[in-house]
Amino acid sequence: MDTSPFSDGVYDERFMSCEEKTRLTARYEAATTKFCEAVTELNQKMGTSTKTEYDRLARVANELRLKSEQARLELEQHLGGHCC
Repeated sequence: MDTSPFSDGVYDERFMSCEEKTRLTARYEAATTKFCEAVTELNQKMGTSTKTEYDRLARVANELRLKSEQARLELEQHLGGHCC
């Protein structure tokens, strides 16, 4: 069975590009990358930094985790409501 966008000669809207989906996906990817980098730095500093510095890095990592979760939720809401 042909599942290409033009399988029946008419362009299927499900395959059309969605600018909002693209924007939200890029935002989610950027947020998760920043979170990953913060966790990596936190792990690298474990046992070698002061408690104050470690606590600061842990707060930053947690803030970035929350931003990543928010970006994921926004993307999921868009996908669920827009079906793109």
